[in-house]
Parts: sequence; C-alpha cells; structure tokens
Amino acid sequence: MAFASSRLGAQEAFIKPCDLCEDDEDVNWFCKDCVQNLCDRCKKIHLKTIACKNHHIVSILEGVAIAKKNVSNLCQDHDELFTYFCRTCDKNICSMCLSLIHRKHDFVDLRILQSELQGILDDILREKREEKIQIVKNVDSLDECAKTCKSTLSERCNLIDDRVEAIKKAADEEGHKLKLSLESTADGTMKEVDERKQKLEGRKNVYEGEIELVQQELKLQTASTLNDYVKKSVSKLQSLKPLACPIPRNSTFITGKINRELIRDMIGKEGNMPELSDDCGSSESIKPSDDVKGENGILSELKILKIHNLKGESIERDCFCICESPCGNFLIGSTFYICKVTPDFAKVLIQISTMSTCLKIACLFSSDIVVCYERGTSYLEIFNSDGRKAQSINLSPMYAYDIAVTNHDEFAVSSNNGSYLSKSSLFMFTTKGKVKDSKTDIAMGGLCMDKTGTKFWTSDKKSPYLISLDRNGDVLRKIQISKSYLQKMTIDRHGNILGVPSNSNPFCTIQKEIYLISDDGEVERTYLVECDKKINDICIDSKNRLLILVDNGKIIVADYLQ
Repeated sequence: MAFASSRLGAQEAFIKPCDLCEDDEDVNWFCKDCVQNLCDRCKKIHLKTIACKNHHIVSILEGVAIAKKNVSNLCQDHDELFTYFCRTCDKNICSMCLSLIHRKHDFVDLRILQSELQGILDDILREKREEKIQIVKNVDSLDECAKTCKSTLSERCNLIDDRVEAIKKAADEEGHKLKLSLESTADGTMKEVDERKQKLEGRKNVYEGEIELVQQELKLQTASTLNDYVKKSVSKLQSLKPLACPIPRNSTFITGKINRELIRDMIGKEGNMPELSDDCGSSESIKPSDDVKGENGILSELKILKIHNLKGESIERDCFCICESPCGNFLIGSTFYICKVTPDFAKVLIQISTMSTCLKIACLFSSDIVVCYERGTSYLEIFNSDGRKAQSINLSPMYAYDIAVTNHDEFAVSSNNGSYLSKSSLFMFTTKGKVKDSKTDIAMGGLCMDKTGTKFWTSDKKSPYLISLDRNGDVLRKIQISKSYLQKMTIDRHGNILGVPSNSNPFCTIQKEIYLISDDGEVERTYLVECDKKINDICIDSKNRLLILVDNGKIIVADYLQ
C-alpha cells in the first residue's frame, strides 16, 4: 500500500482518497511511517491500534512534499531505470514496460528525447536573449524620450505660468478699474446725499421759526383777538409742506462667477502627441501618462462615490432608463410607469403611468418629459412636469431608438423600422409637433447632442463608427472606435462622450463596459463596471458625475474625471 501510494503520488497530484476507507472527504492527514493518506476518522482509528499508536502523523500538504521526495527514476512497477518515453501515454517507461504494454506505441529513447528538448530550449533561450537585447535598446530609447519630455514639460509649464500671470495681471487691472468706478459712483451718491440733507435742514429751520413765532404771538392775544389769530395761524401752519426725503441712487456690485472654461481656453489645452509603437521601438515622442492624459484629468478607473439600491425600496420594478430634470430631481423609466425621485433617490415624488416599457427618457428645459418605448411601440409620449400626458406622437412605421435634447426646447429622435441593418431617420420635434424628418443610410444606435448644440453624435449599428451629424442629418465626420456600436450615449460639459457598447456576442446579454470618447472621437478610456448584470442606461448629472443604471435595480454614482 505504501509503495502504491508513493507511485500514485508521483504521477498524480499526491492527494488522493483515504488509503484505509477510500473516502475522498476530509483527507487532511498523512502517516509518515505507513506512507498513507488518512481522513479525520481513520486518523483516530490508526492511532488507537497498538502497532501504529507511535506513528508520526502530519498534515496532508506536508505529506505531499514527502511523497514527492520519494519519487525516483525507477519504474515503480518493475524496479528498473526509465530508458524510454512513450509519446502515446506521455510517460517515462522501462524496457519491461515497453515489451509488455507499450510495444506498439510511439516511443523514443530518453537520451534522444533529452537532446531534442535541449535543442528546443536552446532555441527559445536564444530568442529570449535577443529580445532582452532589444528591450535594453528600447529602455535606452525611452530614457532619451523621458529626457526630452522632461525638458519639454519644463518649457510648457513655464509657458503656462507666464500665461496664468498674464491673466492674473489682466484680472487685477480690471478689478482696479471696477473699484475706481464704484468709488466714483459712491462719491457722487454721497455728494447728492449732502445736498439733499442741507435742503431738509433748511426746511426744518423754517418749521422751527414759524412754530416759535406762533407761540410768542399767542401769548400777546386777548379774548377779542384770539379767534381771528387762531384761524390765521392755523391757515399759515397748514400751508407749510415738508420736503419729501428722496432715496439717493445706490450703486450695487453683483459678484460674478468664474468661467472656468473661458479661463481654460485662454490658457490653452494639451494637444495630441504621437503614441509609442506596440513593440516599444524608437519613437520621437512619448504617449502621455494615463494619470495625466487629457485636459480634464481622466481617471484610470471609475471612482465609485455611492450605490443606490432602487428595487425593493423606492421603486418596485426593473428600471431601464434614467435622466436628470432641470430642477435636480431624477426621472427613472420602468415597465408601464415613470418615477420622479429626489436627488438622493430615497423618495418617489410622482409616478406616471405609461403605455409600455420605457426604452429611453429625456427631460426638456421646460421640464416636459419625453419617452420612447421598447421595439414594437411606434409612439412617443410627452408628459408635463406634474405627470399629465400632453401629447402622443405616432412615428409609424418607424420605431424610436434614442432621444437627444438640443440647446433649445426641442429634441431629436433616432429611429429605424425595427431591422438591425435598416436605414434610419433623424426626427426633430418641439412640444408643438414635428419640425423635420431627415432620412439617412446610417442604422443609428445611440444619439446625443454636443455641448455647442450644433451637431449630433450617433453610432452606426452596421459598422464600428462614431458619426457626427449636423441638424439636417447630414454626415460631418466618421470615426472608427471599436468592434461594436454604442447603444447608450451621453455627453458631459467638456464635450466628452460616454457610451455603453453593444455586445458583439449575440448570445451574451451582459454588457459591463463604458467608453469615454473625447470630443475629437478618440477613445480615451474603457471602464469596466463591477456589477452582477448588464448596464441599462447612463447619464451625466449637473455635478458632472456619471450615473450608471444597472439591470438589478441599482444606480452607481461615480467620478471619471479628476
């Protein structure tokens, strides 16, 4: 039994069922004297026997190490040296094994096999040494690139400092001019106040003189003259009219807000630099580090701020789309209803009944809500902010796929006839009705409008392209981005596009990636979202945070920029 255990331990993983009861559970022990694997129960029995009570029992892992040491170059079946290797069975064999079992197999002498393997290993080692030499050359090249980058960085930083100082100087000058203007206005107001004060004091003296004169003359009147004097004095006193106290014009200073985008435009931004080749060969420039790449400080991974669990708390059913309203509340589309919830997602303010499952939802600047439904429903519906249905729009025979809100109180809809490779139309609407219908050869997927309000970004479901369209639906630019189109898209205040790519595998419904695409169409980063199910929708809130709506009823709030 010990001999078999040692042999099996060499050829297999050394850990096998208990050698006594042949049970494969709780095999945690190894007897060094018997060279046997033992389960917890058999260990107790083993030590109770008179012959084995002094045996040395160790853990199974230590037993594995002992069994490995006992393996030799001898055939365990015939006690002969291994002289051949059977390719058919992938094992060493002796001459007896060859004559009895492996005679018709593909076998080779161990010395010949050793020579062949040594030759293969030598070739690989030679190749790796050459690669090492190339790596050393590449490291030297990168050192030179690093020196160049360091020198360039210093120059660029100095230039930025000069530009910032110039802006600060200009701001100081403007502030000084503003202060002088305010001081001049204040001096004029104070002078006007003094003049009006003098007029009021003069009028006060007239009142005091008349009152004192009446009081003095009143003492001199007799019973016969008092009646006429009182009438005369009352008429005279009533004729005195006070001067109105005017409110002098006051200068008001309104505190302005810092326009960060304007300052960034004045200072400048980082330009595109050529990337290194894949084999790290010589290159004139170095690709910027991921930690500082891009003017907005793109993070290498999403920074999760909070996770809100909707299902089972504020909302009962599965949620498929999300957007933010102008007042800061959030709209969440589900099956047969829309929920308006508080910014902390803790309370449902309004629940709106809908005709079907909401595929996409958008909120106009007037707070009206636009909804398109899952494939099979060719209607758009518009609701007022209080939940009352305002309008139904029939797109038949087309189906709405995505909604984009423009800079005005209007919206655009990407549509198709339900076929994956169909042609599409770009509809333009206001709350008063359809404005325009532009047909296109693009099978449009996701849709969003850029920050300037002059063009749309969409993705082509027939080819891996991100496409820019003008407001007439004409193609401005096509950029290849990935192996799949973007089925959900949104855009941030800097012009970066964030999109959820469709899964290229039609049998897999789980999609957990988000692309961050710059305003020039370059895929800056691919974020992997840790979630149990697929991403249903994404949006950017007023704080420029990314909100990810996951299929299991959770909203992940994350930062993607520094």
